[in-house]
Amino acid sequence: MGANAAPRFLGLANDVAAFDNQRFRETIPRTFYFTLLDVVGPAVLGTAAALAFARQFPGRGLLRTVFSLPMMATPVSIALIWIYSPQSVIATLAIVQTWQWTPFVLLIVLGGLAALPSEPYEAALIDGASRLREPESPPTAQGGATLAVGY
Repeated sequence: MGANAAPRFLGLANDVAAFDNQRFRETIPRTFYFTLLDVVGPAVLGTAAALAFARQFPGRGLLRTVFSLPMMATPVSIALIWIYSPQSVIATLAIVQTWQWTPFVLLIVLGGLAALPSEPYEAALIDGASRLREPESPPTAQGGATLAVGY
């Protein structure tokens, strides 16, 4: 096909041919594995951190700042991993991605928790919910949309 040749419609031929490629087939489970690690890690850690930072304690502002630093430092670490650790790149990248995106989930969930009214928290405590069981109480149910955005 030269530069002046008319384009030819291939349909799904390229997609079908991809499944004949052994290397392509090997990437499918790796992609699902990395996606699972990359979604679950930040979601769990970010939500846990947001629930911890939603409480008042000394140094909370400083700790939130320190906790957010990975969002800015991660691109350098990813480049170094690519260069120096090609054998363990998927697991290492998943760790780095979790390190990077956990603060983002924290900020989204914490913002949502801060927007919730305090009355349901107080009512849950009056009804006997302990501080450890507060995530199961009404405020968390009200914050479901925020949690969904964070994930």
